[in-house]
Amino acid sequence: MARKDDDDDLGVAARALADAVTTLSKALGQGLTEASQEVGTQLASSLREVSRELADASVEVGRRAGEQRRRAKADRTRAALLDAARTVFARQGYEGASVGDVASEAGFTKGAVYANFGGKEELLMEIVRELGQDEVAWYAERDGQDLASALHCAHDDPELLVRTLLSLEIFTYAVRHADSRKVLAPIIGTSLTNAARLLHPGDDEPTQDERDTAIGLLAVHTYVSVLEPLLGDELVGVADRLTARLLPPA
Repeated sequence: MARKDDDDDLGVAARALADAVTTLSKALGQGLTEASQEVGTQLASSLREVSRELADASVEVGRRAGEQRRRAKADRTRAALLDAARTVFARQGYEGASVGDVASEAGFTKGAVYANFGGKEELLMEIVRELGQDEVAWYAERDGQDLASALHCAHDDPELLVRTLLSLEIFTYAVRHADSRKVLAPIIGTSLTNAARLLHPGDDEPTQDERDTAIGLLAVHTYVSVLEPLLGDELVGVADRLTARLLPPA
């Protein structure tokens, strides 16, 4: 990435070259021979051309640096709005949240939201894609680990409840908006397949029984994570015990 220092260096070089041209031009008028003057004039012309090219390059570097700074700022704004939308949708629910709520949470105006997203639905769809990518990476990191252990460790994640609430908002949105299912169904299907693969060693596709077991385990852990804030100690160990019942004997 071009930096402001690079632009400054080019500017200094352009000015130094221009000064050299001026000095040479003065020298030409101070008693040099006719032949020397002709050579010097040609050299001065070449220096002026180089000076102009260097100045143009300095302007171009500055323009590109400015564009990169603007893009970086836009990316930061977009990321902040998505983080805010995650928080607001988990806290208030998708239907209960407004664009203004998201903007306020991120410290921007509603105009910033609409400058980056088409509206609340586009924010949700982008969150779906991000969650899908995060989950693919999560399962990839646990390749070779059994699903029961992976889900048990997930309960120690402080962000688990937020992700669970977002997932439930996504599921209910898909139920209420049939036109969204073409986008959401493949992402959710991939999630179930990734979970089933932790029950299935090897490269071939999981069996239907393994898919069924994976859905049961995910349902148990999702439901328990939502109930924990309500019932607390009553649910200690419940998910692990139910997992043991659902998993086939080793």
